[in-house]
Amino acid sequence: MLITVRRCFDPWEAHILRARLEAEGIPASVAGDQHVIANWPLSVALGGAALQVPGGYLEPAQEVIAAYHAGRLEQDLIAEYPEAADTCPACGSAAVAGSVPTGQRVLLLAVFLLASASFPTRASRMRCKECGHGWRYGETMDGPAGQA
Repeated sequence: MLITVRRCFDPWEAHILRARLEAEGIPASVAGDQHVIANWPLSVALGGAALQVPGGYLEPAQEVIAAYHAGRLEQDLIAEYPEAADTCPACGSAAVAGSVPTGQRVLLLAVFLLASASFPTRASRMRCKECGHGWRYGETMDGPAGQA
């Protein structure tokens, strides 16, 4: 019998968690993700995508999910791969914050008001808390990522 261990309004987060559980040896599946992808506003009524595990794996699955949401898994990744950390291209500080650009916010509001639909946004403007330098996510001091 499968038990829903978590519900996610973002189906991609549900699949990331499923993959993380499987990496830990916990069988997992995602249900309802196709409905959420096909009709985003309906996801609230459906309760989002359901991350499910067999009953005997409930407790270890909850521990992995708690570690994910607490940021411990990201800290492990950065400890093993320091280049994975978001750092300021000007001063190298890891004290950075992201924000969603105003244009994305306005577009989201307009689409929602006109079509009763929404879409996920992502932080793409970054600012260093140490030196105040601002940049777009993916840019380096030399320009966009991949250009030198």
